Amino acid sequence: MDYSINADHQTIVDLAEKIFSDHADDAYITSGTQGVDAQLWQLCAEAGFIGLDMPENVGGSELGFSALCRVLKALGAITAPIPLLNTAVGAYALAHSGFASQLESVANGHGHIAISLNEGLRIDGDRIVGSVNAVAYADSARFVVLACAGKVLIVEQAQSGVTTQIQTLSSGQPAALVHIDIALAEAVLVDAMADLQSRLQTATAWQLYGVLEEALRRTARYTSERKQFGKPIATFQAVAHRAANAYIDLECLKGTAEQASWLIDEQRPAELAAGMAYWWACEAAHRVVHSTQHLHGGMGADLTYPIHRFFVRAKELEFSLGGASKVIDIVGQQLVDQMPETRRLVC
Repeated sequence: MDYSINADHQTIVDLAEKIFSDHADDAYITSGTQGVDAQLWQLCAEAGFIGLDMPENVGGSELGFSALCRVLKALGAITAPIPLLNTAVGAYALAHSGFASQLESVANGHGHIAISLNEGLRIDGDRIVGSVNAVAYADSARFVVLACAGKVLIVEQAQSGVTTQIQTLSSGQPAALVHIDIALAEAVLVDAMADLQSRLQTATAWQLYGVLEEALRRTARYTSERKQFGKPIATFQAVAHRAANAYIDLECLKGTAEQASWLIDEQRPAELAAGMAYWWACEAAHRVVHSTQHLHGGMGADLTYPIHRFFVRAKELEFSLGGASKVIDIVGQQLVDQMPETRRLVC
């Protein structure tokens, strides 16, 4: 398998890095901009980032999921409040439903999609009812994609029976408690849970990779410039070892994320690889952001200094799909299910 990207993908990545770095300086990152950054969202639409993995007949470019993931990594480096991950992944569900005709306007930046596959909805007789907490960007979303009874439910936020209660995540990004009470006969349910879950886990892992890599890059620069006893603290063994461990975590995350996105692009089974990528992302996030915060010393606790924003954003992404302990149970069951019956241990 070859995880390297082609020239078209590299051009997109270079463009994304330039747009994001030009838009977000340290003051922008430190401020923790509230709400959706409408200007950056429009820039993403004009650059074609929203439609990277969408079919051409609905306004996308069909450059593939791997291209999208690398743009999400670049976005992670500036911790910006835009629903690119949510919209691009949620679009996969819309493409397999009666809402496919709406994707062109979404790709052009007219409205966004919120997504959460966490539990909360159930079928009660002839109705779908329940609530899902902390759905990122659902407060102003055009479409909301949720999990229900093993399938994917797609609703328009403006439709009858869908209400939202505005919330704010720890990073300052907008979210909502979504209440659903709609007739089962009128619901749009798509049998795409496994594929959508794999895409969401993998995309989250890639964006976390971008957050962690930038946090570690900033830490390497800080420890190279900060001096104690006349020497850069990066030369101290304890500091160097902790930074090296963080780098190893990033390399492991990179390998698993590349494998998962490659499998998805190749239309091969990716559930196990996606789960492992997200698990590594969660484990790495916990260790890396604690290390980067700690290695900044007192500056790590200074809210006017940007490093804390990476800690907050990483924690938010880490727990957005349930965290490491939840996904490792799922991965473990998948491994057991793949074993021949004769090799399974009965406890």
